[in-house]
Amino acid sequence: MRVTACLTNRPAARRATFILNAGFNVRIMHRGDRKPLRYALRDDNIRGATVGEGLIYVARDSIRPDEPLCVEYLGAFPVYAVDSGAFAFTDYKGFIAFNGRTLRAAEQTKWYPIPYDSAAGPQAYEAMTYDIDVRCDDCRGIYLNGSTPQAGPWARFRSAVPVSLLLFAGEITWSSVGSTVAINSPLPDRSLRTISTMVDSIGGYYARFIGIPYGQPIVFLTHRIIENNPRRRWGFVTYPTAAFSGDGLAALLGDDGSIAPFAWGYLGHEMAHYYFGTLAHPTGLLWGLTEAFAEYLGLKVVRRELGDSAFRERIAPYLAHWAQDSTSIPLDSVVSASEISGQYLYELGPVALLTLETLVGERTMGGFLRTMVSQPNPRWDYTLMRDTALRSGVSTAAWSQFEDRCVRRTARTRCGR
Repeated sequence: MRVTACLTNRPAARRATFILNAGFNVRIMHRGDRKPLRYALRDDNIRGATVGEGLIYVARDSIRPDEPLCVEYLGAFPVYAVDSGAFAFTDYKGFIAFNGRTLRAAEQTKWYPIPYDSAAGPQAYEAMTYDIDVRCDDCRGIYLNGSTPQAGPWARFRSAVPVSLLLFAGEITWSSVGSTVAINSPLPDRSLRTISTMVDSIGGYYARFIGIPYGQPIVFLTHRIIENNPRRRWGFVTYPTAAFSGDGLAALLGDDGSIAPFAWGYLGHEMAHYYFGTLAHPTGLLWGLTEAFAEYLGLKVVRRELGDSAFRERIAPYLAHWAQDSTSIPLDSVVSASEISGQYLYELGPVALLTLETLVGERTMGGFLRTMVSQPNPRWDYTLMRDTALRSGVSTAAWSQFEDRCVRRTARTRCGR
């Protein structure tokens, strides 16, 4: 795998810093003129030299933010013979995965240089606009997130909309049904049309509720995992791509071909990450609340599509966990993002947002979400969240009630009731 990447319009920082998968070897770094820049692993101000699957590189020579930072690198990654069971780990989004037929590399792998600012959060800028040439001599098709698939062995992709980069190439086929694109789909067109209608319904609902049009159409990608486990269904989302392993896409449908009940909440949550995770990609103490906002919206989809009974069934364990919780730190007392538990992000936080909605009404809540999404370069903390709510039409009295019911430890069990 050989890549030449030039980063332009980089975020202003003291030094040009980026993350790249640890399996790559950097050949040269330059300003687009092939005159080598000195570089090193890690910055003196950064603790450690890694972020997830990647190493941190920093240009030691000065380079202005308006100058391109070009990196040439290459790496050899193993091809796993899936049927032989050669892979000794659990496949996940962070692997650059060759299975003998396809290559899969999501943004989590850091297969492309990801600008990194150690001072702003810290923050990795995974989403970017692009103009990319891909050559793969053995590829029947090539797909880059944010564009339509193209036939191999050479393709050029462009996007004026920032997206996180997912590369999928090899023995792939694709089709378009309604507004949905499906890559290597195991389903007939009539089933894809049913799923496409569901996607359009969710996206249209969010656009009306939040007041911001939904983004690009969803692309459903079916990939074969590199572990030999035919029972395992596993997937991930790199907006606008939703990737499923094996026949996982079929799980969205019931035996009669209609949408399976769980699918509304599942896709409702994942599609909500267009607003909270793509449009709003915050740093700061409360950046993890993007998950709470996404689950809140997913719960609203469940109520809208399946009714109050299904909604109450879905939320019942969340409410029970609120009543039992005695360890979560109140949001206004958080001093480190790591203090917010996964249970708070996926269960307790959505209950808090539903409670706020009961206090202020759907219209004001939609305005609050719209303002949260629309903030440029947001650093989320409790003060910002409160001030944004008040600026969006939430009254001081309503916010005080929300604090009494869902923020203050002395009255936490009242949240959601």
